[in-house]
Amino acid sequence: MNHFIIKASLTKDFFLSPSEQFIFFYCQGLDDLTKTLRCITPRGYRVRKNSWFSKYLKECHNDLQLRSGLTGQVMYQIRKVDYIVSCDKIFDYTNNFGFTHRLKTASEKYWMKFNKV
Repeated sequence: MNHFIIKASLTKDFFLSPSEQFIFFYCQGLDDLTKTLRCITPRGYRVRKNSWFSKYLKECHNDLQLRSGLTGQVMYQIRKVDYIVSCDKIFDYTNNFGFTHRLKTASEKYWMKFNKV
């Protein structure tokens, strides 16, 4: 099974400016990845299907950046990892348009463990 860490930008201005605060999510498998992104993405932004993520993660050497179509700012960075991450918090979250999913937050140390220089 594939394991992913999502580095999500914390911003209140719909990605009009670069963010300096981030939250990290852990996903087990492509299905969990797309559901997590669907849950944390603001209304109006498209979330692709599992096959799209599989294809582009392979092309980007397991390190993918998703940018806002409006401003070009980085919304999410997705990194494939080869280990199971211990989660800080696990909670059910319902976004503002009614999609519910169980989110798993992770520590920044797991992101930095495979930081590419």
